[in-house]
Formats: sequence, structure tokens, C-alpha cells
Amino acid sequence: KSEGKSVILLAVSSGQSETFTVVGIFAASDVLRPEAKGVVSALQAQGLGTWMISGDNEVTARAVARSVNIPEPNVIAGVLPHQKAERVAWLQQVGQKRQVGGRANTWVRKLLEGLRVKVDPLNKRAIVAMVGDGINDAPALARADVGIAIGSGSDVAISSASFILVHSDLKSILTLTDLSRKVFRRVKFNFVSYISFLTEILRTHFSPCSFGLLSTTSSPFPSPLVLFIPHITRACLQSGPRLPWR
Repeated sequence: KSEGKSVILLAVSSGQSETFTVVGIFAASDVLRPEAKGVVSALQAQGLGTWMISGDNEVTARAVARSVNIPEPNVIAGVLPHQKAERVAWLQQVGQKRQVGGRANTWVRKLLEGLRVKVDPLNKRAIVAMVGDGINDAPALARADVGIAIGSGSDVAISSASFILVHSDLKSILTLTDLSRKVFRRVKFNFVSYISFLTEILRTHFSPCSFGLLSTTSSPFPSPLVLFIPHITRACLQSGPRLPWR
């Protein structure tokens, strides 16, 4: 068990009594994917917490975790399928929260506050991604914020996941995280570009007047339409996708 193996006992009986005699002890284990250790290390280098949820006994689970550099305190062992989903919900509340920082994020947050848009950051709780391939993983995959199923896994697990690794290569997880970051960067860039364009229009064609209204002396737009621009912008932001700086 300390080597990450499960112990199997072989016992026989003469048939004349209910007493069995152990005649053999075997040790068996699943072969770890060769890329598992490197993928875990890469995720940790990105600042992501890595956890292991397993139905195996604690000794075996901790041994497997050590082999892929998952911290032993981050091992949850001996759980049933529905308990895996409960542990995922628990991690969402107490797990490592996403750190939102940087000058760009601070500028965007101040801009949103200036527009009186409610800022509801995602780092109020941890965002949990679950990777699994078995029927036992299906409830946890459905409960996680991002469910990732191995393509060679069970149909139940695949149907419960948000993403499917078609090639069953764990390195695809790194591609997925990199792609998601690029997409969110593009969304932020487009948002800032739109706000900058709108600000330039307001600065060029409008001048402030009393009570926060805008005069339209040199504006090519009708006055009522101009007054509704901030409200339209706010409505679009509130009805749009949930972004890290919202």
C-alpha cells in the first residue's frame, strides 16, 4: 500500500467447513500516465492548487499522490461517488482562491466602479476543475465549475463533463488552461478598447453640464440617444458573460 498498490488476498477452503486459508497475497496497481507528473508540476507552476480525490484507501492514495508531486494534505481518499461531489463543493468554498491583481485589473475595476457597474469578482470562492474518466467521477464532474473527461473514459463521465480530452493526453489540460487565458485576455482587450472608443466620443463631441447631463452643441447624435449611452453600456455589461473582473 505504501507503494501505491492494492493488496489482494487469495484464500481457499476444503468445502467441508466455512474456514478459509490464505494461500497467496498479491499486489496490483494501475499504471500512472507518463505525462501525469509533468502536467501536475506545470499546473502548480501556474499557481493552481492540485488535489486528488480517490475511492482508494488513504495509504495507497497518498503513495500515488507522492509519485506525481501532489501534496499529501491535498489528498482526499476513501470516498464514495456522491461524496466526491460533496468534496468538490467543499473545495469551492475553502480551496485556494484566484488572486486578482495587477495594474490592468485595478484600472478596469476602477473604471467599472465609475460607471456604477456592480463588481462581483470570481475570487469570492475557489474555481474548481475536475478531471476524471470513470463512472464514479460523473457526480463530481457535474458539480465542478469545469468538468474535464478523458476521451477513453466511460460514457457517463463524458456526458457529465464540460470538456472532453479526445486524445486522452493529460497535456491537453495545459492547452486548455492556456487557451482560456488567451480568450479572457482578448475579452478584456475588446472591452477596454470599446470603453476607450466610447470615452473618446464623449470627450470629443460632448461637454459636461449641470447635474451630470451632457450638452450636445457639437454632437452629430440626437440628445436623447446620447443620454442613454451609459445606460445601454451598463445593461450590456450586466447581461454579458461573467468575467474575472466583474
